Amino acid sequence: MSNTPTSGSSTQEEPARDDTGFFQPYSEFAKNLRTWFLAYGIGAPALLLSNQTAWAAVKQGGQLRIVAALFLIGVALQIAEALLYKHAMWHLYFAELDSRHKGSGWYKAADWLSNAYALELLIDLGTVALFVAATVVLFVSLV
Repeated sequence: MSNTPTSGSSTQEEPARDDTGFFQPYSEFAKNLRTWFLAYGIGAPALLLSNQTAWAAVKQGGQLRIVAALFLIGVALQIAEALLYKHAMWHLYFAELDSRHKGSGWYKAADWLSNAYALELLIDLGTVALFVAATVVLFVSLV
């Protein structure tokens, strides 16, 4: 809504937004999810490597490469996502210190990315899909 009055009406203002209470929980959930992704994506293969019987069964079944690839791609997606968003946040931060940076292409790309929640969701869902696939292939080859 506009803050300027229209003819014959009183000024209507948008209600004040207080979204500060939501950032901390969002931030914690995001960190926890990324930590879980990396722990699972590295921990599951490490567990497989440490169990000779499981290692031999997966290798003999011909599934070792696909399992390793699925886990590694999932971890790589999370690392790429973290790097991408880290650099975007730096450009947004830097623009707060030097407003001239707001005119740069880097800032515009970072601003777009910071609002592109669907991309973040897609990467996270892709990671889940890769880890589920790796786990299913691993489980089936061990049973």
